[in-house]
Amino acid sequence: MTSEDQDVAAITGAGGGIGSATARSLGRAGYHLELSDVAMDQLEVLVSELRHEGISVIARALDVGSHASLEAWVEEIASRHGRIDVLVNNAGVTTWGRYADQSAADIDWLMDINVRGTMYACHAFLPLLRRAKRGHIVNVSSMIALFSGPLQTTYTASKWAVLGFSRALRLELQGQGLGVSCVVPGVTATPFISD
Repeated sequence: MTSEDQDVAAITGAGGGIGSATARSLGRAGYHLELSDVAMDQLEVLVSELRHEGISVIARALDVGSHASLEAWVEEIASRHGRIDVLVNNAGVTTWGRYADQSAADIDWLMDINVRGTMYACHAFLPLLRRAKRGHIVNVSSMIALFSGPLQTTYTASKWAVLGFSRALRLELQGQGLGVSCVVPGVTATPFISD
């Protein structure tokens, strides 16, 4: 397979947990990987592991809550490949505790990453996804989007939003050669939980 023929996957929040597991799986399936995370120390360990396996990978620090940063990343990927085949929006954060005890800054921080980050990434990457023969978006929500959980009020709201957004975007993109999936995992062994 030449580099021109190699499928390209972009993954946010790739430094650990679901993101790193997804990177390993897609890399071993033959994808070139474009990975991002705010935690570059974790991401660099993953990149070293993947390159040792002969997987083609490039990584960068990225705050998905910044639309400008996402657009810059898209431009970098476009200059290297001209398209992407799969976008995995995995970056996410949580807060624990009573909603009444959360600050407005806590709420903004979580919603910027979990909701706006997912929506911004889809918006920024859509032109590149349209260039692929079969573009696909995978948004990571949570099982909590299927019910409500105490002490996770803001996180629950954000993951309901990701699920609803994904369903609506799937309908909007039907017939355009672009697919949208939304994953709703349960409790997972990830640094996300231990932080």
